[in-house]
Amino acid sequence: MKRFLMTVLVAVGMQANHVRAEAPDPLVDQMDAAQIQEVIQILRDQYIRNHELDDVTLSRAMLEGLLRRMEHGVMLQAAEGSEKNTGTPSLGEVLPDGTGYFRLGTLDADAVTVLDKLLAAEKPPKALVIDLRYAPISTDFESAGALLSRFLGKGRLLFAVSGTAKEELRRHTSNRDPAWDGVTVVLTDRATSGAAEVIAAVLQSSGALVIGDKTPGAAMRYEPFLLANGMVLRVGVGDVRIETKAGELKALGPIEPNVYFPISPSLKEEALTAATERGVAAVAFDEVRPRYNEAALVAGGNPEMDAMQERQKNGAKAKAVIDLQLQRAIDLANAAAVFQPKP
Repeated sequence: MKRFLMTVLVAVGMQANHVRAEAPDPLVDQMDAAQIQEVIQILRDQYIRNHELDDVTLSRAMLEGLLRRMEHGVMLQAAEGSEKNTGTPSLGEVLPDGTGYFRLGTLDADAVTVLDKLLAAEKPPKALVIDLRYAPISTDFESAGALLSRFLGKGRLLFAVSGTAKEELRRHTSNRDPAWDGVTVVLTDRATSGAAEVIAAVLQSSGALVIGDKTPGAAMRYEPFLLANGMVLRVGVGDVRIETKAGELKALGPIEPNVYFPISPSLKEEALTAATERGVAAVAFDEVRPRYNEAALVAGGNPEMDAMQERQKNGAKAKAVIDLQLQRAIDLANAAAVFQPKP
């Protein structure tokens, strides 16, 4: 089975190239404070539009650069509560081929309930795909622990969250027997962060396959600071740690997928819109084209000609949107499920 899965991983992985984030300018990194001030003074004196380089503009540039360099260690948000997502809801369903599909929206108790209903379906799924691409950034580690408890045994350490120097590690352990022990494939991308990133990391360390793109490494505990203008500055004050095979707790960084298969953010949003309008199956499976076969010959018809005439009659139909990441995740899950040892 391991050789087969390796073949699948290589074959799928060859279809996509990983795009890495732009690194800081190495020339700027070589400069000390005095040299930076020298550059700023030259610009203020000689730049053709030096009137635009006032104190406010320079301060904004400094803050923007600082936020970019600190990446997900600091978040500046428009207003208190903007972390809460009011858009994509969590969704769970068994697809036509028997694969279970769970899309995480807002991470809360309702999301866990959606997963429970999927796992308790009358006809259990043969494999499970967990889609974390649409989950907004969240620090609801309690709900993350509750969701992970559906996959890991009672008493198992899931992850730990650190705080300030005076605070002890907050350990999250599974408080129930698992509801699923089958094949699990997790979908991630560069927007998968916070508690959703923790879920992906813990599942991957427990044997799940991760497909998609590298995550940003934004699994932190944030402390909110309300600014005078109503904005909220969230500062990372604690990291999330998961247990290694050696039994040590290691701070969680970016998650490397087992299979790199990135797609553009615009295609991801198009796929979500199409799935909302036409159902997940419509973007997960290719449309079956009519074929001229023996049955059609006996019946005296030609389904291929009929389909062509229908298209001509109704005009050109827009090309169907297909979620390529989800397609590959389903293929991978089904392939692994075939070779999973039977109970």
